[in-house]
Amino acid sequence: MGDESAIRLKGPGRVVSEVAGRSRQAAKDDGRSHDCLFTHHPHERRGHPDELLGAFAAFELTVTARQHDGDVFGADRRRLFGVVRLQGRHEGLRRGERIGHSAIIEDVRHAGLLLPYVAAAAVIAVGSIALVYATVDADDSAPASSGGPGAPQQQLSSSGRLAYWRQTPSGAFVLWAANLDGSQPRSLTTLAANTSRPFGTRWTGDGNAVAYGTDLGIGIIKLDGTRTDMPIPAEVRNSGFRLIDQRWSPSGRRVAVTLQRSTDGKADLWMGSLDRRELVAAGVFGNAFFGDWLSDDEVLVESDTGVLGALREPGQPLRRLVDRPAASPFFDGARVYFLAGSAATFSFPIGIFVTNPGVWSVLPNGTDLRAEGRLEVIGALRIDGIWPDGRYLMHAGADQTQYLVGPRSTSLAPSSLLRRAVVAADRRLAIGFGGSRVVRIDLTHGLSPADSAFVVLLDGVISPDAWVRRSALP
Repeated sequence: MGDESAIRLKGPGRVVSEVAGRSRQAAKDDGRSHDCLFTHHPHERRGHPDELLGAFAAFELTVTARQHDGDVFGADRRRLFGVVRLQGRHEGLRRGERIGHSAIIEDVRHAGLLLPYVAAAAVIAVGSIALVYATVDADDSAPASSGGPGAPQQQLSSSGRLAYWRQTPSGAFVLWAANLDGSQPRSLTTLAANTSRPFGTRWTGDGNAVAYGTDLGIGIIKLDGTRTDMPIPAEVRNSGFRLIDQRWSPSGRRVAVTLQRSTDGKADLWMGSLDRRELVAAGVFGNAFFGDWLSDDEVLVESDTGVLGALREPGQPLRRLVDRPAASPFFDGARVYFLAGSAATFSFPIGIFVTNPGVWSVLPNGTDLRAEGRLEVIGALRIDGIWPDGRYLMHAGADQTQYLVGPRSTSLAPSSLLRRAVVAADRRLAIGFGGSRVVRIDLTHGLSPADSAFVVLLDGVISPDAWVRRSALP
């Protein structure tokens, strides 16, 4: 912004002062035009900030000195007769206040000249309010730079990144990206206030773009801010299906999408690519959900029929990984972990839960099947990942709490509700997600973290997600 003191309201300062009681002679107009709000005559002093308020106070004195005074502006319009009448009505005021009424009446005519200044002040006030909102929104949407004004932004970490949305006071949604520890945040895009709330945010597999759910399909925002849209076919949307999950291939070029119908909860599978920018029905697999990608060519599929397999292309049959009933797969980069047992579907988290399961693992090609042990807990469970000490990150039934399950079950964060956790590649920290909060979990002092290990990185965010370069556990 420029120097605000360079813009002032300047007007007939002498006339305004006369209404407050100075001599009539000094109040006479010298013939200059008062239409220019921002011009300055050398022989006219600059207005003091309180000058307009003084003028309004003097004008109030003129009008309200006696209850029976007529309309002052009406007296001016009626010219001679109105002025004589008004002068007679002010005799008491003339004796009591020693103010010349002829000066008052004459100067009241000049009060009309203040109206342009009043209008200008109103315009400036409205503009100032708009500027405040624009500045606040700009603060929420402008990219942050640690190198000072004009310095190029540093590249985000190649091992882990965060993505999240914030809503500005005006209602717009701003997408932010940062390192896994919350450092070097920068905004990627802003959605107008009249758009729907973004949801289902996911990093692409290569960590170079962020995808999110819209009313029409999927929006993909690259780190340079460029956008690609992948719509859900209109007939599918109109039949009640809505995006509930999206999984991106390691290259970030292909996506596996799970849609769910609101009327009966039926899930349906679709696949797409950035090259074609459209979604294609994957096939009929019962009430099924996509899981992790094994490679750029195959993605895991689980079904409430107990079938666990991998799919290459839409329309092709599943390649079964195991011959036994299985569900809830998790791929750590080397082996596919899954739960064996009877399947039961729950709405949260996304996917199939298994009743009283055992943990098994298999190589991506379906060989080397082995039992990883039976869990010492009962109920409907789902595996979400593996903690660095070998315990499993799990959900139990409809409970949204993230649990650590090993010899015994315990909440990951007993003092707060964390719904999901992602372990960093170096296993020195983890990121927990709980509602509108993103929490940093310090693992350097133990893998059963105390309350002091949990630090809130972000609060008041929408649909956050974390990307970690995938590598096999040792």
